[in-house]
Amino acid sequence: DRVEMVRFDLGELIRGKIASTMILAEQKHVSLTYEGAGNLPVWGDEFKVEEVLNNYISNAFNHVDGERKIRLF
Repeated sequence: DRVEMVRFDLGELIRGKIASTMILAEQKHVSLTYEGAGNLPVWGDEFKVEEVLNNYISNAFNHVDGERKIRLF
């Protein structure tokens, strides 16, 4: 695997992922929110970070209980 380092907005990536996951959240009766900063410029491999974010949210959906809330900070 080749790492491709770029500058990107992590907050925008998270907001986009949440927006694309809202239908699944509604189907699973889960509240999914992002409470982080508006702009989070970072330097990294955007594709690999997105994979980690996908895994994190998927695991959260699989293990949510109680109030059924997933909050990202």
